[in-house]
Amino acid sequence: MENQTTEDIIFEAAYQEFIEKGFEGARMQSIANRAGINKALLHYYYRTKDKLFEAVVPKIIQQLPIGINNILENNNPFEIKIEQIVRFYLNFLKNNPQILQFILRELLTGPDRLAKIFSLVIDKNGNNLVSKLAQMIRKESEAGKIYPISPEHLLTNIISLCVFPFIGRFLIEKIVLNNFEISYEEFIYKREKEVVTFILRALKP
Repeated sequence: MENQTTEDIIFEAAYQEFIEKGFEGARMQSIANRAGINKALLHYYYRTKDKLFEAVVPKIIQQLPIGINNILENNNPFEIKIEQIVRFYLNFLKNNPQILQFILRELLTGPDRLAKIFSLVIDKNGNNLVSKLAQMIRKESEAGKIYPISPEHLLTNIISLCVFPFIGRFLIEKIVLNNFEISYEEFIYKREKEVVTFILRALKP
């Protein structure tokens, strides 16, 4: 693209390298090749792979906390917010399979490294998700609208119900759906409503 700086080109090349191969599989020489520069120039901008990883990965992961934060701050009723969170996660996972694969790979090979960057992104954007979710849950619980539940468990439940159909696609497609006349695509299409209904029913007092 026109008006791209060398640093912009390096950043995009590194983004693709890390997404496809993860930290352990990425190579500085490969990133330099993608960017069309020599390795010495790459090291001039980013001296180590660690520094480059720390610069690039926030772009990969920041969409999730920022998106959820926007939902928690809107004025919609609790039930609508839950629906929006589920829809956000499912659409993100469906439209960004490489990012899901990247996160899973890093959780296996470098969880501490990934957790550190997640924390930095959340703190930088002021997105204390658990705190905001806790306030929302406490308000609904005190009003007698939902069953008391800790925010960390509710958020974990939502993430688990949304993520597993994607990381366990083979099991669902070949074992679960094999006994029903429904395609994986149709299953995912219906998943949003099913997860929202399941969560809200579980929270009803």
